[in-house]
Amino acid sequence: MQGLKAGAVVRLSGKEIGTVKSVEFSPAGDIDIAFEVLTDVRPLITTSARASVGSLSLLGEPIIDITVGRGGTPLNDWDYVPASRTAGGIAELSAT
Repeated sequence: MQGLKAGAVVRLSGKEIGTVKSVEFSPAGDIDIAFEVLTDVRPLITTSARASVGSLSLLGEPIIDITVGRGGTPLNDWDYVPASRTAGGIAELSAT
């Protein structure tokens, strides 16, 4: 998943809130990313939140960006945050 690995930053609306714990294949062949976030921000990650792989800097260090959605109910531990479409990286931007 674009070089994402354990230890990568997890951000919520631009603020660093946690780290990636593992990146593994699921039995269905998808990629499962487990991450841990600060306890006080967990209620903000709801069923309407979306996650995507972004870049920490121009060097392209991958991170997880979570976007807060309106409404929804807070997720429980080990629930999934649905993925949103990942925007193109710096290579795609420079090509255009």
